[in-house]
Amino acid sequence: MKLKLIITIFSAILFSSCLFDSDSDKIIGDYETVWIDIPQTRSINKGEEIIPAYVSEIGHNSDFIIAKQQPIKQGNIVTVHTDTTNYYVITISNNSFQDKPVYGPLSKKSFDSLRHELKIENIRFDMFYPEY
Repeated sequence: MKLKLIITIFSAILFSSCLFDSDSDKIIGDYETVWIDIPQTRSINKGEEIIPAYVSEIGHNSDFIIAKQQPIKQGNIVTVHTDTTNYYVITISNNSFQDKPVYGPLSKKSFDSLRHELKIENIRFDMFYPEY
């Protein structure tokens, strides 16, 4: 009886791990990139989604995170709209939730203007993810 229970539990764990594939990368503090099932769903999270998929490039310092994002269309096949690029600036919060401003989606011109206003032109994109 014990052996049967152990085999059932092990099989359930093994089967459920095959259903979902996912990965994450730490950006800074509690901020991370996360994707579930397919890399095209990569988003930026801090306990919850802050920037939706598909996030392709990220940079940061101790105060801000910058990100490039191409929107996705979900259906039978997830499609990344590579002809559209949105930009975001996240003000880093030390709380367990995002209680500071998140700017975006922004055009490249608005993004560059905001970076100048916030004095963060020196932040470079240094985390790159392949485009799909």
